[in-house]
Amino acid sequence: MVSPNKRRLVKKLFSEIEDVARLDRIESKIDSIRSLLIAAQKKDVYSTGEAAFTLKRTKKTIERLCREGRLQGHRTTGGRGGMQEWRVAHDEIERFRREGPRTSSQDDLAEAQ
Repeated sequence: MVSPNKRRLVKKLFSEIEDVARLDRIESKIDSIRSLLIAAQKKDVYSTGEAAFTLKRTKKTIERLCREGRLQGHRTTGGRGGMQEWRVAHDEIERFRREGPRTSSQDDLAEAQ
């Protein structure tokens, strides 16, 4: 005969397994929605916030990658107070998705073209 404590533990374990499966389904749906949003808002150039959302990174990470030259972007004067902001081209975002951050050898090739 199984003790009541073991039954509770088994019941709790199955409940947690169901929760994990539910979270996986939710994450899958979020990814689908994210893809639809990206497709609906295709632009030539993205702000760091838009690029961060698209690439599933933080805005600070996108700014750092641009500063380091690992994500090709350009600075524009904009926003409140005339602060400079990074802009990233759609083609560069697609390249980043396929290949990841640039390395120094890729930078040399990009500059040569």
